Amino acid sequence: IEVQDGGSLSFAVAGNSGGALIVRNGGAFQQLTAQVLSFDSVLVERGGLLTHASNSTTRSSVLNLAVSGNFDLQPGATIAVKGLGYAGGTLNGSGYGPGAGIYGGGGSGAGHGGAGGRDSSGAVGGAAYDNTTSPTDLGSGGGSSYNSAVGGSGGGAALITVGGPFSLNGVINAGGNDGVRSPQDYGSGGGSGGAVNIIAATLNGTGLILANGGVGAVGGNARGGGGAGGRISIVVTGADGSTLTLQANSAAGGGSGAANGGAGVIARKTPSA
Repeated sequence: IEVQDGGSLSFAVAGNSGGALIVRNGGAFQQLTAQVLSFDSVLVERGGLLTHASNSTTRSSVLNLAVSGNFDLQPGATIAVKGLGYAGGTLNGSGYGPGAGIYGGGGSGAGHGGAGGRDSSGAVGGAAYDNTTSPTDLGSGGGSSYNSAVGGSGGGAALITVGGPFSLNGVINAGGNDGVRSPQDYGSGGGSGGAVNIIAATLNGTGLILANGGVGAVGGNARGGGGAGGRISIVVTGADGSTLTLQANSAAGGGSGAANGGAGVIARKTPSA
């Protein structure tokens, strides 16, 4: 499969029988399902994009790749699943997902790697969840505020198993989205960061992996809680010569009385660790 400059391919065939996936500069590959997609090798050139479809109330789409050979995410290439997790709350409602923020004067922040932050009216943030060493779930949505400012959606999930060398010099972003300020001056809660789960035979590169929470929205009447950081897990069974930058940061609440979300979790294992 080759996606050329300006091309876009949405893929929903589970259990496919391999072959190479090549995404050229300006091309985009989107997974529509949560099942494993199998390839012999993957190359994403500078300006190329891997992503998955947006989720809503259930976990229906993630980027779930099993690569038997090499995976090359080149400098300037992106795996972008920011804000593609569980949806934020609407119509004075709570968000979605196991760590959903709830409706308040402002909405509370969603949890994932840590707990979400409370809003300025005291609505409690969402709980932490998922597996520390092998996370697979999406980030949760923040709570809606009074007057229906939509909560920030959670981050998506990138689950990647590589049987050969993984050269990671691009960016993987599974961050949660920020809350929203309503016209009536109420702020909703931030979404939590999603999941990045990498298992590779060897790893090299200087790439960036993000699973940060979304900021709670500012509001003059009520302020949203911050979303928690997500979960990043990297397991390398052989040589690890990478110098990656990893972030699963908490996000700030929207101001006075609103709390920051909790920090996410980063777990890294190599044969020497």
